[in-house]
Amino acid sequence: MTLRIASPLIYYNDIPDTQIDSRPNLKKLANGESRLTPPLTVTQDITTATAPSLKVTIYSKGEKSRYGKGCG
Repeated sequence: MTLRIASPLIYYNDIPDTQIDSRPNLKKLANGESRLTPPLTVTQDITTATAPSLKVTIYSKGEKSRYGKGCG
């Protein structure tokens, strides 16, 4: 059996604001307002002793970004 799921994975920091503002569907996706999420996504809050919690989303697929080497 084969499981195939195609979902967009966007590094919104790589997209200029003018491009995001001119495309309503892309803006919803980048702002987390869309129901689409990549497969095997994990979201959790991480806290330390002195700082408030920080929401972290981890994706299973490795992608490249101009901000560093791809993960995975």
